[in-house]
Amino acid sequence: MSKGRRSRREGEFRANLFMHDFSGDWILTIYPSQVLNEDDTSHFMSLYTNTPRMAKAAMVLYFCLSTACTSDLIDEDPASWPGHLEALAIKANRLPVESLDHFPSPQAFFMNYAYSGVPVIFRGGAKSYPAFSRWSDLYLKSLPDARSTLVAVEINRKEKRSLPKLTMPFQEFLTRYRSRNEYLVTALPSFLRRDVLLPPPLLCSEITNNLVNTLLWISGGGTKSVLHNDNVNNINCVFSGRKEFLLLNYTKYKNDVLFDQVEDGAVSVDVDRVDFVKFPSLAKVDFHFANLSAGDCIFLPYKWIHQVNSYDRNIAVNVWWDHKARIVPTKKACGYMKKGTTLNDVYFQHQGLYHGDNNREVHQVTDERDPISDLITLLEYSGNSRLTKEEFANIALEVSQWSHLNDTREVREELYKMYELIDEDGDGFLTHGDALGFKSESDSPLHDLAQKQTDVLMDLLDQQIVKEKQDQLKELKSFMEEKKAETVGQDAHSNTREKEALWHLEDTVDASHISGKDEL
Repeated sequence: MSKGRRSRREGEFRANLFMHDFSGDWILTIYPSQVLNEDDTSHFMSLYTNTPRMAKAAMVLYFCLSTACTSDLIDEDPASWPGHLEALAIKANRLPVESLDHFPSPQAFFMNYAYSGVPVIFRGGAKSYPAFSRWSDLYLKSLPDARSTLVAVEINRKEKRSLPKLTMPFQEFLTRYRSRNEYLVTALPSFLRRDVLLPPPLLCSEITNNLVNTLLWISGGGTKSVLHNDNVNNINCVFSGRKEFLLLNYTKYKNDVLFDQVEDGAVSVDVDRVDFVKFPSLAKVDFHFANLSAGDCIFLPYKWIHQVNSYDRNIAVNVWWDHKARIVPTKKACGYMKKGTTLNDVYFQHQGLYHGDNNREVHQVTDERDPISDLITLLEYSGNSRLTKEEFANIALEVSQWSHLNDTREVREELYKMYELIDEDGDGFLTHGDALGFKSESDSPLHDLAQKQTDVLMDLLDQQIVKEKQDQLKELKSFMEEKKAETVGQDAHSNTREKEALWHLEDTVDASHISGKDEL
């Protein structure tokens, strides 16, 4: 460990800088004696820009994008904080998750939960699924396809994504899983999909066109996931046993949780012994707590940070769909989908993808494209050997993965940050050589910074799309209420069919027509 001391202004700010070697990766940790404000962050940014390239990875920007520069850290030794080296959230403030005793309609679900990014529990929602009553070990083993279908098996009930995985016939797993330190997570086999209904909030053709994958989870209980998030929306239904979800609001805490396993969207914290010296922000966050029993389902919004524990013989299925809110689920847009629609009746973009070759395929199937590959494409597209940051931003908003972003000041400022990360020599011009040089250092923490910056931009895109769709739904709702009010005020002798037509206008009105905007 190396240790230094630096003062921003005499008598105004002092901070201890510690360099910790965590699993071979050098990361700078800051324990400030007071809260870092905007001026403090600017000071550290200036240190960063004047630091040799390879040392940048260990400089303050890493933490300014994660924990220390935005956290009101307690001026104490983190090792003395309540909950240090105990289970995750054991001493944390726990908030409830809203609970419903029914599945809402697609319209109500998207308006109140999906677009707002609010988790919700559907109590007893899966009790009507065939899987709830059928899926005993005996039944599953008796299915002919169980002998030949290969599944992916984790070799430790406490998840560690660096461990290798086993591949074996489904039937073999079922004969051993209760007595082994292992659990199954695999793409839901096609022969089991007829037993799982499509959750009613997703009964809309515009939604089913954006389904990503469906996964099967089976264990003898006692599994513990890593703290992580996923780039998808998720409805998880429990058919046997009990699950405990610890959730963190991504929007609120995205700058406070250090995703030091960036490619996996995971945090390396030991969920049984949380080290507040390494992860001080986890002592300050408020966790939402959800306890699911057999037959319950839960909606986990896009990128919400979560850790999951399972108990008893445990079986669950989750359905992932694209988080980009590109549709408004009006009745016309949704079309007719019968309530008994199963997962065998719909198409998943990545169905059958995961069979244990790469854990990232399960957790990050919708990763955004490599920002550096996009950058090289931009340079080739521009035909310009040197790009200023303004030129970079202009082209990025035309042809890159960020082309759907509205051109706002906030968006441009984030694009400028990406530009400055990759400008190798800091000369104010971005060249093909800068991009290739950056790409060649693919294992450096600078790439983690670039990925973080990509996440910031994609979050802005998601926020913009969500707001547009929320506004359209609100406008549609207001329009319908006005029409219904007009109908109620009509003469009592008005034609009954005309009244009914007005009461059910949502069957024929598309929100994009109401707003005068085309669908994205």
